[in-house]
Amino acid sequence: MYRDMQNFYDKYFKTENNSNGCFAYDNVLNYGFINLETHVFRGIKEFSSEKYVNYFSTHSDHIARKEPFRTPFFKGTKGTIKSHGNKLVINGEHILKTVKKVQ
Repeated sequence: MYRDMQNFYDKYFKTENNSNGCFAYDNVLNYGFINLETHVFRGIKEFSSEKYVNYFSTHSDHIARKEPFRTPFFKGTKGTIKSHGNKLVINGEHILKTVKKVQ
């Protein structure tokens, strides 16, 4: 499944400037914030194809997908998970970054 999913990301996860949409969150220190801390939580999440698409649809870099990439990316991801038993298990890290605004 990983290979199939990666193919959809490589083909359809594009931004207007053709980048992969990654953000440099640590840049926040250049804009009036201090005390950047990173907290890592490990866990397992299990999704059906529908639940996974609903989940990643909340991520800002996925919300920002524009046509003609958005529809085939969402449909392809959903279809790939369905074709592999309709179950995606993510054993990973959930990262929370916190900062304080300079007064």
